[in-house]
Amino acid sequence: MGLIAPVARLSVARLDDDALRFVAASCDATEELAVALASRPERERLDAWESVGRDIVAAPRLTQLAGLGDPTRAKEDLPALLTPSDLYRIGRRLVSPRSPALPAVIAAKRAEAAWSALVSRYGEAGAHDRLAEFGPRPATFAGRFSLADMDLPPYETLATYRVPLLLADRLYDLKIVLARRAAEAGIPAALLPILVAPALDETLARASLSFAYDWEALVRDARLLSASDVERYLDTALNEGRIVREGTAR
Repeated sequence: MGLIAPVARLSVARLDDDALRFVAASCDATEELAVALASRPERERLDAWESVGRDIVAAPRLTQLAGLGDPTRAKEDLPALLTPSDLYRIGRRLVSPRSPALPAVIAAKRAEAAWSALVSRYGEAGAHDRLAEFGPRPATFAGRFSLADMDLPPYETLATYRVPLLLADRLYDLKIVLARRAAEAGIPAALLPILVAPALDETLARASLSFAYDWEALVRDARLLSASDVERYLDTALNEGRIVREGTAR
């Protein structure tokens, strides 16, 4: 249960379409940042990545990020260095106020608009509550077992502690991938719980860990979730009568 708790504990009552859009746009913003930085000198790239990811991404991966110097390949090479949750948490930091040393990216404007919409409806605390549904379950760090909108240390750091649940609380990458696929397809956030169950089942079924703390294998498996998988899950839910198409007679 520890491995799936951060993903499975979604509450449909707190899922919001603007929160979904914020997550997706934040991930897009990090990818756009990698492309924008690729044309800059390597020292500037390293400084930029350290400024937005020092406490999220381990130092060796930050150094490798600075090596992404080809704008045509930066986005394609990024998944080898940043997990989906890394993309999300870094992208949030590109929303205003943004450091003037960082290049402006278009997706950050979309994330800012989604954040403003959340705050206007729920207030800042309520907006964070909605984003918490897409975050980790940091029982050790936050002292509670509910989901939270907060950064956690890099996977490498947590793995060295050799405490399974401490690492498992950080494993919410599948939820971020699912949120991006849903946003791309225009699927309402309220349908995410229907998609999570089969996505988790298939991810865990193909998981092949080299050792007990092999977070990289779990992240790779989460990243395999495709748009066609999401369509298949929705078709199954429709066929089983758990959801109906808009306008369908009851």
